Amino acid sequence: MDSYLSELSHVARYNINDEEWTPASIIVNVATSLADDTPKEINIMDTLGFDNYRMEKSTVYWLPSMYQSCDPAHIKEVLMPYFVLPCKTAGFRIKNKGFDKRRNHITICCPRSRFYKQRSQKDSNKTTQTQLPVEGEGVKCPFSFNVLYSQEHRRWYLPKFQTGNKLHRGHVQLEEAQVKVLSTHLGTEAVTLAEQCLKNHLSPSVVKTLLYERTGSSLTSKQIESLRKSLHQGVVLSLVKPDGTISQVPHQEATAADRLLARLQSDPTKSFVVLFASYDSGLLRIRQSHRGATPQNIDPESLTDESDSAESFANKVRDALSITGSGMILLALAWTGESSQRLFQMYPEFKSGDITYKTNSEKRELHIESGIAADGQSFSHTWALFPCASKWIFQWFYRNAMPRLHSAKTLSRVEVAAYDEDEKCYMMFQQALVTKC
Repeated sequence: MDSYLSELSHVARYNINDEEWTPASIIVNVATSLADDTPKEINIMDTLGFDNYRMEKSTVYWLPSMYQSCDPAHIKEVLMPYFVLPCKTAGFRIKNKGFDKRRNHITICCPRSRFYKQRSQKDSNKTTQTQLPVEGEGVKCPFSFNVLYSQEHRRWYLPKFQTGNKLHRGHVQLEEAQVKVLSTHLGTEAVTLAEQCLKNHLSPSVVKTLLYERTGSSLTSKQIESLRKSLHQGVVLSLVKPDGTISQVPHQEATAADRLLARLQSDPTKSFVVLFASYDSGLLRIRQSHRGATPQNIDPESLTDESDSAESFANKVRDALSITGSGMILLALAWTGESSQRLFQMYPEFKSGDITYKTNSEKRELHIESGIAADGQSFSHTWALFPCASKWIFQWFYRNAMPRLHSAKTLSRVEVAAYDEDEKCYMMFQQALVTKC
């Protein structure tokens, strides 16, 4: 079976290697003259295949005046999009070999114009997929043409007659929608538009549709996600530290605790209670804080059980959940929203609690408290990030966090509580709240 598949892949590869084709056209708009930017449509394919350059003013096509720099950033972000989209329409991708300072030009060619460079021996056991031809198994694609730069006029231009090569070899011609391009090759206008959409929290499908309508091309879902992440990395978090001071923390330097606190602090509809551990001269202090209140010290001995305690756990996670610039770590965090508070206030008779494991990047336990509305539909009203599932954390949650997130009247109306046979959770609930169950 393996030999049959191997032979079949060889046959397919040979068929592709023998594939030769020539684009019918690569249409671009050039300037009418050096002094006149009125657009004029030309076909780059008509300029290729001649013996040599004919470099006279009457034998060149000047690009529009906006293409005026040979700086690498300008070539990548401004000049390349000028050629990328027409070539995408023609069914293939392109790249440039960099600016040749001696000849004042860039060579635009097919990405398959070079062979794939094999990995070093230490990486030889890794498998890699490549679209480049492999030496001995594939052929290079000869397609290329030059775009020249006039130092005298500070302007890019195309010769009306140049050598180049019209032929593509070793790969098939694609449909326009199948040709993937780099996000930077769509141009700064398209990238800026995508960034604005993402900042306004538009969905990837909306971003792609809007880009296509505005620019005639779009980004893949993977490119949009990558752009979203790069935007996220540039964010500076405004973080209110436990002592009440405000610090500016770059997103890439922020810990998981910084990001979670900044998100809750920036949303006025959220109420939350935080359990901190503070280190002063090597001594541990357990502190509690919630929005608009002065932090309170808690005796570590009041949050303990036979197998674990807040103090011992704080020592384990000191680095993982530290609050930048405060000398504190986040032990636990409970929060709710205005709509969730109202629902629980309306239907407090039944409540349940359950812990989900490994649902966040820090692999911490997430405790969710839920209720049931009059129509029989369940709803969640309180969330808590727990460092562990020990008895002391439930003790803090029911004695300290819940009474600050919900009114005493609402909690006193709970009649039935279901906790999935979690003895530690239910025991702490019974001790902390007076219920009828």
